[in-house]
Amino acid sequence: SSPQICQKGYYSNAGATSCSQCPAGTYGTASGQATCTACPAGYSCANTGTTTPQACSIGYYSPGGVGSCLSCPSGTWSFSTGASSCGTCPAGYACTSNGAQQCQQGYYSPGGLTACLQCPTGTYASVQGSSSCTGCPAGYQCSTGQNNPQACSPGTYSTGGLQACVYCAAGSFNSIQAATSCCQCAAGWFNDHPGNTNCQACSNQAPYSNPGSISSQCSATPGAWAISTTCTQSSSGVCPASSPYVPAPTLKRRTVAHAPMCARHGQKACPVYGYNWRKAHVHQYSTSNFECVDVENDLESCGGCVAFSVGGLKNADGGRDCSAIPNVDKVRCRRGQCAIGSCQPGFITSADGEICVPDL
Repeated sequence: SSPQICQKGYYSNAGATSCSQCPAGTYGTASGQATCTACPAGYSCANTGTTTPQACSIGYYSPGGVGSCLSCPSGTWSFSTGASSCGTCPAGYACTSNGAQQCQQGYYSPGGLTACLQCPTGTYASVQGSSSCTGCPAGYQCSTGQNNPQACSPGTYSTGGLQACVYCAAGSFNSIQAATSCCQCAAGWFNDHPGNTNCQACSNQAPYSNPGSISSQCSATPGAWAISTTCTQSSSGVCPASSPYVPAPTLKRRTVAHAPMCARHGQKACPVYGYNWRKAHVHQYSTSNFECVDVENDLESCGGCVAFSVGGLKNADGGRDCSAIPNVDKVRCRRGQCAIGSCQPGFITSADGEICVPDL
């Protein structure tokens, strides 16, 4: 009989009595072939008698001459069909035999991994497919696996990075979110506990304090700072300012009246500046060391002899320098008592009428 031509996908050797199917891993694209062609790289020839190789799917590869495409090993992947090999799993992905998965928010991969990693404490990843995590900014805190920084609440702050939000210390405060630091309580104000969002004014009896004070540091005696009228933080985070204490100017001493006794009603023999004043009677000193002062009406020695009156407070002799009362505007001495007419803007007369206090 006449020879029979082998069909596509078949072959025959010389002298063969019948055609044979191309084995798996090979193919035949034409009829009458004596041999089959090895399956090319990136393709599979899974069945016998294959006529057309099939390109490997995404995530698979073939080095050539194999029946079926092979899965990419863990940590590698192929992102196109017909791959002859697999590449390292790209950054932002995790690659397993089940496929390549993009990292979720709060996770990342530098590449070549089978599982995405959680962003460590102090960092975050706000988008999918992140190859790294971003450092937490100041004013925020970031826990493990965070997809967005968490703003510090009022009364707390953070310098960023690994630091969590921490309470403002006693004597300080803040009233805004996402604060990077805390404000000191202004002069004349205080708070006693961590995490405060405001400060309290010192009492009328002890209205003075340095910036950043607690209640026990409020004093009746002026220090280096004047009482602040307010203690608030602006919406943009600007802290309240404190001003140095400047005593009110005092008048020069009156002319010394050289007399052994003060004859007029309401006058008192007071020591002259520069002499050591001891608690003693006038006749124990030379009369040249004393002056007659109208302690009933004198602004600087109201109610008693005054050598120096800190903050306009009474001294041991009961005298006050009314002009030295902080934040006073108009004042006079009347019957040996300081009578405040008005205080400077932002201040009012205290309930006992002795000093000027913030108008809250």
